[in-house]
Amino acid sequence: MNKNCYLLCLAVFLQQLLYAQHLPVLLKNCSLVDVKKGAVITATDILLENGRIKKIAPRIPRSGKQYQVIDVAGRYVTPGLIDMHAHLPGKEGQQFDTHDYLLLQLLCGITSIRSMRGAPEHPALKDSLQRGLIAGPTLYICSKALVEDTTTTIARLDSIVKENKAQGFQYIKYLHSKNPAFYDTLSWYCRYYQIPLVGHGPAGGLAQAVKCRVWNVEHIEPFLKAYQQDSVAFYTMIAALAKQPLYVCPDLYWYYPAYDQLPLQELLQKKGMPWVSTAVRQEWKTETEKYYAEQEAPANKTIFLQKRDKWQQQLQLTKYLLYRMNQAGIRLMVSAGDGYFIIPGFSYYDELRLLKEAGISNADILRAATINAAACLLDTANTGSIEENKVADLLIVAKNPLENISHLEQIYSVISKGQVYTSKMMEEKLHVLRQKNK
Repeated sequence: MNKNCYLLCLAVFLQQLLYAQHLPVLLKNCSLVDVKKGAVITATDILLENGRIKKIAPRIPRSGKQYQVIDVAGRYVTPGLIDMHAHLPGKEGQQFDTHDYLLLQLLCGITSIRSMRGAPEHPALKDSLQRGLIAGPTLYICSKALVEDTTTTIARLDSIVKENKAQGFQYIKYLHSKNPAFYDTLSWYCRYYQIPLVGHGPAGGLAQAVKCRVWNVEHIEPFLKAYQQDSVAFYTMIAALAKQPLYVCPDLYWYYPAYDQLPLQELLQKKGMPWVSTAVRQEWKTETEKYYAEQEAPANKTIFLQKRDKWQQQLQLTKYLLYRMNQAGIRLMVSAGDGYFIIPGFSYYDELRLLKEAGISNADILRAATINAAACLLDTANTGSIEENKVADLLIVAKNPLENISHLEQIYSVISKGQVYTSKMMEEKLHVLRQKNK
């Protein structure tokens, strides 16, 4: 697609948003989904003004002001969804244009994302999104992922934590160290400077997580390892972690393409693939075919099949453990992660389906995608549920997601910071992005 034409369409789209955002928005006849109670409040009106939820009532009369009135006609209004393990495009992240990546997330109903691989440009990007200069979700930002090495030493952790907070990063991301003392020290400085420590599990495993009163752990490996070492001790530890509390983002879907659980043809037919550029699609396909050709060689095939089967068993066990962790009070959250065949926005729904396969209730999955995430972000004052004075981040869907979590995919409108993206606007924008990526 001609670049000038794309930029013109984007400018018109943003101009429509800027006009609409000056008007209060009155949503009539909503079925409001209360994620805290796991219940629906029918025949409800919601008034949005200056990017926030001003009033919620059975009937809100028009007061003489000029409103943008939307008859929701009984459709279901949920909080906007939150992606808790995004890797933004860049050197260590997704292979997408940044603006396209953010817009795809938003048009799929994701109104907030937490970037888990910090970069120097992220504080400015966060500010631009907050001010509405770029169309996309609200952005929460972690520091660069910390790995103990010759430059990131225990002796430097004091200054590293302090500098990242001063630069505007909201969370410190831990990635890896073989030395438990590194994590102990990092955890201490994060508490001292009052900035949450998030990321991978500590070198000392779940026992160290209990000791350090860990706030957030990403991925499933620490839990699999603890269970396989001592299943009885595992349940004792997760009970202790639930009391802290602990927030866990398993990134379960990421493991399926990464560990050969889905055939290439199925991956190539994924729902969001038309919005991936031809160059990226081709790279994913070529590299995966090359990888499979190497693994099918006689010298590698037996080990390859053993690893694939082992991970199939591991993922089945993981689903069971996530069910038990949720039952114990561990706060689960949602993200598909990033990598080959992880499509912004679209793959989020694959993660929801896997949590459902784990036996977790629709209400708890919806909490994982909204209020649990907001609590982990330390921002329940602004997001995670539909309440007066919170930011107007909403998703309007055709059917009740408390009956079937897949109903979240039937999007009627997305509202981000009070800006309404109607189904027509979303279709137009998705069409433009699809033409661009041909």
